[in-house]
Amino acid sequence: MNTIIPLAILTLKEGLRHRMLHGIGLLALMMAMATMLIPSLFSYDLGKVAIDVGLSTMSASGLLIIFFLAINILGKDLDKKTIYMVLATPTSRAHYVLGKFCGVCLLLLVSFLFLSCLLYVALGVVNSVPHTNIRLTFSWTTLAYAQVFLFLELILITAIVFFFMSFSSSFYLALIFSGSAYLIGTSIESVQLALAAKQVQSPGSSAFMMQWVKWVFPNLAAFDLKTIAAHGLPVAGSTLAMTFMYWLCYTTLLLSCTIFFFNRRELS
Repeated sequence: MNTIIPLAILTLKEGLRHRMLHGIGLLALMMAMATMLIPSLFSYDLGKVAIDVGLSTMSASGLLIIFFLAINILGKDLDKKTIYMVLATPTSRAHYVLGKFCGVCLLLLVSFLFLSCLLYVALGVVNSVPHTNIRLTFSWTTLAYAQVFLFLELILITAIVFFFMSFSSSFYLALIFSGSAYLIGTSIESVQLALAAKQVQSPGSSAFMMQWVKWVFPNLAAFDLKTIAAHGLPVAGSTLAMTFMYWLCYTTLLLSCTIFFFNRRELS
């Protein structure tokens, strides 16, 4: 911990100073302003529109930070050989991976808290629109659950990026692999439902293939509670607990594999 925490703080400071974060922050601010303006164009479902736009803004900003800023920070350490300076100190490769991972998670947390404040302000503004008597009908508790699990999803995606960076020889390869894993993870449930609805002629083979895909790739759609939060629907505590355990096991496995491959990687 004596090496992980300072490295995490250093990664956070490096991310906050990066010019790319300023562009991401500006884009997030514009999308947050849209959260206030877009619902005013609708007569109904103000809460649904505001929450959908707000949570989508938080998700998009987090993905931009992960896929561009985080990979850029990690790739720069390897390209400019600054990783040797870190490993020359009493810091193991495992501590380096965990320190960088925690630093990126802290960067995501700072962005997440900032956007959460903007979302709450936007919801307050929409709720006080003078030209309509319609008020937001949603559950603040469910909204909090949706935000927490969205943040857990972003941490899991960060672990995926670190996994591919542990053995990838190129920044672009890691970006392609991570992006592909993200697209597959968010589409697993939709594809499974489509196959079941169409009643394909060979359900056995398709079901077998989908089972393998579900075992290999994370089911990121399980963390998406935007629709539930927008409609204020109740969420079963058992479902949240199972989803959290799934996240914990998958993230731990990815970090363990990342450390395993990074310890055996030739840093040339």
